[in-house]
Amino acid sequence: MIQMHVIVLDLDGVVVKSNFIKYHAMLSLFDSVPEHGETISAFILSNGGVPRKEKITAILEKILDIQATPGVVSEYLTRYDANLEDLLYSAPLVEGVAEFVARSDYTFYISSSAPEDEVESQLARTGLLSCFSGIFGRDTAKATALSEVKRRHKNLIPVFFGDSIGDLRAAQEARVAFVAVVCERDNFADYEVVKIKDFTSMELVQQCINDVVNG
Repeated sequence: MIQMHVIVLDLDGVVVKSNFIKYHAMLSLFDSVPEHGETISAFILSNGGVPRKEKITAILEKILDIQATPGVVSEYLTRYDANLEDLLYSAPLVEGVAEFVARSDYTFYISSSAPEDEVESQLARTGLLSCFSGIFGRDTAKATALSEVKRRHKNLIPVFFGDSIGDLRAAQEARVAFVAVVCERDNFADYEVVKIKDFTSMELVQQCINDVVNG
């Protein structure tokens, strides 16, 4: 097989079913203000792919009218990480993704808004870490990561699989083909994008890649 593409995957909701685990972990930080629960819930769900620090800061300042000083945000982040520690360990993989990554001839990268050490830990737990040529975590904006992948592989066409509007916008900014993964939640009801639920059918995955590259 002649490799024509390099594949970049988001982590949460694309490789690992962890979106709702992280959603509940963040929402629980604000149990003391139940009157704002619905608003906070909607905000978290509509801002998938946004780094946790930015989400917490926005919730504090825009919804709760609390000054998000570095100390306050750090306290929330520490509590959030503690909530996640055990839950992430048992998060299942998106169906078919292990086979897709391990058995395909493509070059694979990860681009995630989660901290890089957390991403590496998740991939190591699943046995997939060695399948990726590189990992871009929280400290590298996704559009920047995609542009870097393009720079490294000038002879290949990059395709980004993501599950949030932020992922789509990063792909558009970097001028990279995009496939929307709707395994845990369909965030693309108002967008004309190629969608896939999981990776169980290699024929369908390949068709999606062909569609976004040639469309």
